[in-house]
Amino acid sequence: MHRTDVGAEVRWGAGFGTVASVARLAGEQELLRHLALTVTLDGPEVVLVILVKEPGDTAGRDRLAGLLGELQERPK
Repeated sequence: MHRTDVGAEVRWGAGFGTVASVARLAGEQELLRHLALTVTLDGPEVVLVILVKEPGDTAGRDRLAGLLGELQERPK
């Protein structure tokens, strides 16, 4: 995982379950209010890039921190 105050990149091995979990995550409307999520495949990996839409948005930064905490366990 690579992280800054306003963004992060997270990678996982690309299994069917991982792809489905990350795709579901990228469609969660509550997250999309504050964060821009991009999901791509890079060879054998699923890559999730997360950016705070407005760098000065405290709620967006909080969402980013919370999401990264959740990603310690997800996707599985």
